[in-house]
Amino acid sequence: MIHNEKIKNMNFELKKIKRKYIFITLFVTLSILFVIIHKEKKAYESTFNTSTLGKIVGFKANNRDHIDAIILLTKSGAIPLGFPPNEAHTVLNVAKKGDQVIALFNTKNQHTNDRDKKTDYRLLKISNLKTHSSVDLTEKIPPPFDLGKDIDIEVDLNKLKFHFDNKNRAKGLIYNNYFIDIKPELMEQIKPFIDKAKTITIKGKQSIEDSNFVNYYGYLTVKPDLITIDNRSYLLK
Repeated sequence: MIHNEKIKNMNFELKKIKRKYIFITLFVTLSILFVIIHKEKKAYESTFNTSTLGKIVGFKANNRDHIDAIILLTKSGAIPLGFPPNEAHTVLNVAKKGDQVIALFNTKNQHTNDRDKKTDYRLLKISNLKTHSSVDLTEKIPPPFDLGKDIDIEVDLNKLKFHFDNKNRAKGLIYNNYFIDIKPELMEQIKPFIDKAKTITIKGKQSIEDSNFVNYYGYLTVKPDLITIDNRSYLLK
């Protein structure tokens, strides 16, 4: 009886070892396959990489007016090269409008501009021919979460104006060097009161995203939490 029990225990342990071995083998095999597929994918995508010489003649921006592409003038014509908008400062620190650059871009993994719904080639690397500075966007990591900093604005109404999107809808306010980012549906509700206002104050956050993003018009972004129009306050969430 004891002998049978020992045999059962041995069989049980052998099965455990066998299952563990199969699991380890499967894990190692899948890991190797993942590495191989990843390398093959990179090699395949690299066949679509193109390097060209050109001059930066302009920029494109998304629906939030954040620059997300350069326009590069080459011998073949103007080429829009897109990148994540949070990389704009990185790109423009290396090369600005008028600079001669060498750009490496990918024609397969493209960048869609959500303002005009057109597809741009994706910028991978850019090098300035004059300063010899360069940046490799394939090595960049996402920016930290944007907490912003508190800001209070007492508005001089003579300097306040509405900012419109490409559908001619008011999507915020421009005041001095600030863009007060307000959703169009909220703007529709408060615009009649702003038009007749005698005093306006705004409380919100000045976005620290401006250390990564670049506004097409050069404004600093403010995300308002509260706007007070003639002693009547509106919570903007």
